[in-house]
Amino acid sequence: MILSFSRIASLGITTIALATLVGCAALPKETTLPERRIEVGNGPEDLILDDHGPEKRILISASNRRCAEPCPNGDIQSYTPSSGKVLTLTRSGEPSGMVFRPHGIDLVMRDDSLLLFAISHDNPKQHHFIAVYEVEGDQLRWLRNIESPHFRSPNAVAAFPDGTVYVSNDHWRHGSLMESILAQQKATLVRVDPKGEVTVMEDAVAYGNGIAWQAGALYRAATTGNEVYAYTMEGGSLGPRKVIAKLKGPDNLRFDGEHLLVACHLRSLKFVKHAKHPEKISPTAVYRIHPDGRAAELLYFDDGDRISAGSTGLVVDGKLYISQVFEPWIIEVDLGKQE
Repeated sequence: MILSFSRIASLGITTIALATLVGCAALPKETTLPERRIEVGNGPEDLILDDHGPEKRILISASNRRCAEPCPNGDIQSYTPSSGKVLTLTRSGEPSGMVFRPHGIDLVMRDDSLLLFAISHDNPKQHHFIAVYEVEGDQLRWLRNIESPHFRSPNAVAAFPDGTVYVSNDHWRHGSLMESILAQQKATLVRVDPKGEVTVMEDAVAYGNGIAWQAGALYRAATTGNEVYAYTMEGGSLGPRKVIAKLKGPDNLRFDGEHLLVACHLRSLKFVKHAKHPEKISPTAVYRIHPDGRAAELLYFDDGDRISAGSTGLVVDGKLYISQVFEPWIIEVDLGKQE
C-alpha cells in the first residue's frame, strides 16, 4: 500500500472524509509473542521467500516512500535467517537512467533460471513498469522491462513458470485520494501472456492490492473493498470472483502452505497520518486465511508501537516476518513461543 508524498502532503480536509468512511470498529487484543527487529533499508514494503539456494533467505523490496519527487532509487535486499545477515543485492545491466523504485515483487523459476519481477514507479513521468531480473546468488542481472498503458497504478505482481504475469492495479489514476476515500471500484487486474499480449481481465475492485496464485486459483486483495477474492484459473481465463475473507484494509498476500497470509491496515486515517509523520503510529495486523471459507485467524496484532503500517506477512520455519511501508526495519515473530 502506498500513497505518493505529494498526495499525502495535500490531504487537508479529505482525511475527515476518510475517517468517516472507515468507522471505528474495535481493534484486536495485542499479541504477546517473542519478536525482534531486523534493520533493513527504507520502506521494506514487500517480502518473498527465496528457497532455491543453499540457505533460505527473504528478499525485500526497499524504497524510500516518504521522499519528495524525484525519489532516489531503491534496492532489493536479502535477509538470511540462519546467519542473520542483511545484504543489498547488486543490480547490473539496467538501461542508462532507469528508475528503480521497487514496490510489489514476485519470484519464479522458469527454464532453470530464477527470475525476480519487481514493479517500479517513475512517478514524475507517470511511468510504471515491471523490471525482470535473473537472480544469480547476490547479483541481479537485468533482462527486460514489461510495460503497458494498462499498468495504470501497479501494486502487486504474480509471475508464472510459463511466462504469464498478472498485475494488480491499486487505482485507475495513480495516487488518487478520491478513489481511496470513496472506495471506487476502478482498480483493474491485468494479464500479460507469454507472448507479451496484454488483457484487462475482470471488473475492477476498490483499491486492488496483493496478488498470489496456487493450485489453479488466483487470489487478490482489495484494500478499501475490505475483501480478499479467489478466482479459478483455466487457461487464460478467470472464473467469477469469490469472497474468501472480509478483513479491514488487506494489503499483500503470501502463502503459508495451503493458507494465505495477509497484512491489514485496520485504521486508514492512522495510516495516512503515519505516512506524513513517522512518530504517529499505525496498527499492524496479520491474518491467516483459509481458502475453504473458514473465519480468518489473527496471527499478530500491534497498535503500531513495535511496527507501523505492516504490509506483508511471511512465515519461514515457524517464524513470522512482517514488513512495513515506511520505516527501515522488519520484525521476526516466533509463532511457537507464546509468552
